Amino acid sequence: MPLGGKYVMRGGAIDTWWYRVLKRIPEHYEEHFYEVARVRLANGEYFNTKSRRLIPGCSFDRELVTFVLTEHFCYNTPYLQIVTMLKDRALEISDSTLGNIVHKIIAYFRGEMAESWEKEIQKADYWMMDETPGMVGCIKGGTKSYLNRYFWGIKAKAMKLVWFLYENGSRGLKAIKPYLDQFIGFFTTDGYVVYKVYEKEDHPLQTRSACLTHIRRYFVDALEEHRERALIETVNGELKNIAQIEHSRHRSFNNFIANALSAIAAYCFFEKKPAIEVNFINDRQLTIF
Repeated sequence: MPLGGKYVMRGGAIDTWWYRVLKRIPEHYEEHFYEVARVRLANGEYFNTKSRRLIPGCSFDRELVTFVLTEHFCYNTPYLQIVTMLKDRALEISDSTLGNIVHKIIAYFRGEMAESWEKEIQKADYWMMDETPGMVGCIKGGTKSYLNRYFWGIKAKAMKLVWFLYENGSRGLKAIKPYLDQFIGFFTTDGYVVYKVYEKEDHPLQTRSACLTHIRRYFVDALEEHRERALIETVNGELKNIAQIEHSRHRSFNNFIANALSAIAAYCFFEKKPAIEVNFINDRQLTIF
């Protein structure tokens, strides 16, 4: 209070107000050590007293596990950059060690969730399936290397669930058959021959439908091979903008049929039905009027 100054009064009380200041409290990490003892039972078996680790073999607590997984898988932050972020907060760890820890975390979560996750995805009546190659770390003849191996993906869009399978990199029927045999409903795939087994009469519970995305891809590939590029592009535009069928590939099989029939019915009521007039001239160039 300056010399000779007095508080300003209002209503018999000092006239005051509030203001705020935002402070950043830097994140920090603490290293805790817990003593574990080995116990010998009467039957001669041994076990260790209870560990306080969230995940076996992983020294990260819940908050650190959440931070690393979110940065890497939600924001696509590379391990090296995460290591730098942790180092700025006084946590020293190498990117290879971090990678090993993340693999342990994923293996633990998958083991704990596999049974319930598979049960949930089996409740869906429509799957979208595909197989794709990827680089996988393998040990062959005592040598570690990255090789191209196949993964399988099952997507139950209505349930917002995706399940990835890896059976030693196999793309054969034996890898996916145990899952499809338990499935009841429609599933959409590309033209890979393995899926055609489920088009036979001895698989009445499964109905395979062709993937419109792959069909359209082959159709578009034809643009590079034929002179009728403009005609095909125009037909694609009609299907997309007027019949509105293309986007339904993301929906269930039943919705696709309903959408297609609705488009055909609506077409019948168009006052002016879409038409393309095509004339060919001697120079083999396509002219559209």
